[in-house]
Amino acid sequence: MAFSELIRSVAGSFVPHKAGQQPRQEAQAQQPSPAPEALEADVYRPNPEWTRVNASVQSRHNASILAPKCLEEAKQAADVLNKTTDPDTFFRKYDYLLGRFVILAECTKYTRFGGEQPTVTLARLYRQSYRNHVGKAMIDRCFARAQDKLALLAKPKDRLAAAEAFQKAFESCLGCMGEELCRYQAEKYSQLARLATGEDLSAPAASDDSSASL
Repeated sequence: MAFSELIRSVAGSFVPHKAGQQPRQEAQAQQPSPAPEALEADVYRPNPEWTRVNASVQSRHNASILAPKCLEEAKQAADVLNKTTDPDTFFRKYDYLLGRFVILAECTKYTRFGGEQPTVTLARLYRQSYRNHVGKAMIDRCFARAQDKLALLAKPKDRLAAAEAFQKAFESCLGCMGEELCRYQAEKYSQLARLATGEDLSAPAASDDSSASL
């Protein structure tokens, strides 16, 4: 699911209800089960500095203000996540988006949402497998952009420099990417390096099949 689709899935009308009153039954049925913490092997742990969860929802009034604000911020973050070819921006915005849904999930105590409930969306964002999936899509965009640059360069030196630029763009993010994304990015860099030397990618790589299995 693209980020924009994920956001639209909760972009319904906000219907305040009295404190203590339960949301409609159909909304309750969409609550995530099990909770993110229960799927310990697949839980992503975001950087608190990037999530920027700096507001608490303690009343219906708070929820009526924060819900539309956070949803708009989530939409803006989703637009960036769908398009960016800057790895640092991607990983920071992913955590920021998750943070918006932490607040939106709190708003469900006082506010009803149309479509998928924020708690369900939040559970998805907390899955490491989902982050890996969308992270690979970002790496593919970066790869395609670097590949386009290579096609315009004639000198081997310049082509190798373009491949190195792809690698350098990820260096500051390696610590937060996780093993699977690091491996995937390394595979794409290897492909670019081969392209830079004029190698045909349809031919198998020399003998680097260690990354094929985890």
